[in-house]
Amino acid sequence: MSLRHPRHRDGLHIRRYLIAVPDGGRYEYPFLTSWPDYKPDPNTAYGYEDVKVTPPIPSPAAIRRMEEVLVWLQLAPVEYRRLLWFRAEGWSWRKLGRHFGCGGRQVKLRWRDGVVSLWERLCRCR
Repeated sequence: MSLRHPRHRDGLHIRRYLIAVPDGGRYEYPFLTSWPDYKPDPNTAYGYEDVKVTPPIPSPAAIRRMEEVLVWLQLAPVEYRRLLWFRAEGWSWRKLGRHFGCGGRQVKLRWRDGVVSLWERLCRCR
């Protein structure tokens, strides 16, 4: 490109470039690396301080599936909804028994009844 062109002489292209670039320049950090940050002092290393763990962001497909399951849960009889939800979260039979005030075998039977009644209602709706 020639500097004799009027657009290049007055710096118009440079001004347009600087307007297009966000504040802070191209790189926010002086060094880009794939290694995680670490604490150089062993007294403040991992395990000595509280760690904030953030759950992963669900994908749109996972959100759609969850919304569909929540609609299904509305079809379940009211007395089984909490039991089905807690079991889907991974609660043990023993913990469910303590929560609902009965034994593990009785909780399994109630859960089975809840799944069967939900399945019957889903078949009627489709």
